[in-house]
Amino acid sequence: MNNDTLTTKYRNLLIAIAKSQRSAQEKSVLLRSEAQQEPTPGRRSGLYCLARAYSKHGHQLRTLLLRNSATLKQFFKTTDIETVSKKEILLTSKRAARTVAPALNKTSSKPSGKS
Repeated sequence: MNNDTLTTKYRNLLIAIAKSQRSAQEKSVLLRSEAQQEPTPGRRSGLYCLARAYSKHGHQLRTLLLRNSATLKQFFKTTDIETVSKKEILLTSKRAARTVAPALNKTSSKPSGKS
């Protein structure tokens, strides 16, 4: 593995962690709003417990990213996790570029509705 490949993999890892952090925070907010509308105390308590777990996981990932703030600045010119999570993951190998990239760029030719 050359240095460029390692750099790309590290950059992709930071993006994946940022996306996971954002996803965990969104899931926590969703579960909290669900819990507020739940009439059953047991289910409401369970939803709050899950929301807290997702929130805690999101905070741990955020802490991990903020410890690497110098690296975030180097790769993305910002330490904002929202901005980093919106970046696209780069393909590192030629094989992945041949097999995955065409599928990502392919548009669907199927009609959207029934005739």
